[in-house]
Amino acid sequence: MNENDKRRIRKRTDMFAITEGKLYYKGGKSNKGENKLVITRDQKSSILKLCHIDNGCHMGMEKTFYKLSERYYWKGMSTDLKDVLRQGLPLELVSDNGGEFNSRLTASLQEQYGYRHILITPYHPQSNRRCERYNQTLKSMLNKTVEEKASEWEKIVPKCAFAYNTSKQAGTKYSPFHLMYWRNPIIPNEN
Repeated sequence: MNENDKRRIRKRTDMFAITEGKLYYKGGKSNKGENKLVITRDQKSSILKLCHIDNGCHMGMEKTFYKLSERYYWKGMSTDLKDVLRQGLPLELVSDNGGEFNSRLTASLQEQYGYRHILITPYHPQSNRRCERYNQTLKSMLNKTVEEKASEWEKIVPKCAFAYNTSKQAGTKYSPFHLMYWRNPIIPNEN
């Protein structure tokens, strides 16, 4: 570790303090001398829920961010809040019986946010037909596109997802993009 690294670390440590076993952030331009509790990754969801839903009554991005930032600190707070406000919470989660859906984290999220978790019958993809249909469509798109440029498949996946998300769907008569943002997408290179 060189001297510049050491100076940078010392400077960052001056921005934090430990009080009664809790880590507080005391640095930053907007800080008015009030220490802000540093939130761990595990605490983010409950703090976002507390400030936006429970005590915030869905007041929107700006007011919720103000409420969060005057009391708490974590790197990427604004981005995390935007993601939560844009996506919202599900009413239900339909999944197979995979381990990633039967974890303590999933159970904790279900309990915390109150959505229903519906498990489909193993090896019975008809139960999860929308997701399976999407997977089938995406797989077909990738197979057709990757044949042309197999070495660039990781660049093609986002393009295929964008193409799907900006295409009108038979069931809704709208594209997923339009349903999410209530507007038509701006298509790259479209003039």
